[in-house]
Amino acid sequence: MKNNLQRFKNDLEECLIESKFKSLNHVMLHIKLKNLRKNYKISYDQLTSKILEVFDLTNPKNIIVPSFTYSFTKNKAFELDKSRSEVGKFSEIFRLKYSRYRTNDPIFSFCHKYKCQSNYKDINFNCAFTYNSIWEYFYNEDIVVVNMGLEHLVISLIHYIEFICKVPYRRLIQINGKVLSKEKEKVLVYDFYAREKNSIYALDWIKIEKDLINNKIFKIYFEKKLNFKWFKIKKLSNFLKIKIKEDPYYLVKKVASD
Repeated sequence: MKNNLQRFKNDLEECLIESKFKSLNHVMLHIKLKNLRKNYKISYDQLTSKILEVFDLTNPKNIIVPSFTYSFTKNKAFELDKSRSEVGKFSEIFRLKYSRYRTNDPIFSFCHKYKCQSNYKDINFNCAFTYNSIWEYFYNEDIVVVNMGLEHLVISLIHYIEFICKVPYRRLIQINGKVLSKEKEKVLVYDFYAREKNSIYALDWIKIEKDLINNKIFKIYFEKKLNFKWFKIKKLSNFLKIKIKEDPYYLVKKVASD
């Protein structure tokens, strides 16, 4: 077990060295532990601890992990301290054991390794992918996005890029929901830049990833074991904006409707 943990640490450190990874910025982690555990035979908790230990060596401004709660869109109330993350084991372990601050967004909350409330004093947490949202803040900060252990590319910030480009298959919708705090209940209206409920379009991650690699926006390190990718959001965004201008449907493919 110790050898496996050291091997994982060595491989991850080598990824950072080979990619000349110097964040000097906020780092957003999209990680699937299940595939990493399969390759290294170590526990979820050990993997999470070692990932954060290694990334701390890059001295980021903050380490940010999505802790989304899509159940809010299905009439389930959101409670800042108690609502579980619905985007994987890594996210939930991080929320419970390492996060010192979680944004109060009922769908797209983010947990942070270091306190940072003052950074968000002007953010509207009742909207997603629009102006004045946390997505605009991340974009302006040119955050670093890391993918590891995933089957395909994941960039949650891509929806803000779609908003900037005003793609034809998304629009602003409103969701009524409840937020709980200290046994109080607050009803709010949430603005969400989203696809139609029965949309025939879905993101074509395979094509997007292939184009990004071919155009040297990022490369993959330790593909079979870690599938490690990282990129700054503005470099990626600049490329995608050009592609979307050429074809407003560039990011998506048609899928069978229900």
